Amino acid sequence: MKTRTVEEELQEIIIPYLKDIKEFSPEDDIVDNLGIDSLDMVDILVEIEDIFSIELQEEEINNLRKVKDIISLIEKKIA
Repeated sequence: MKTRTVEEELQEIIIPYLKDIKEFSPEDDIVDNLGIDSLDMVDILVEIEDIFSIELQEEEINNLRKVKDIISLIEKKIA
């Protein structure tokens, strides 16, 4: 069985929250490009914590702007 990357897992988490977008890249801005509002972002972050068994701090979350920022944070936490 192939192990999924952080990016693949994150795609699975975020896709249900997107309105008219079927795919996105790490360079996409979470709010401007993907249209994710603050309530959806809270749900996404809770899912990330559950799936990756990590705990995210408020100061870390406040710095998340692009999808790649989330990927980097998860990779740092699980390393």
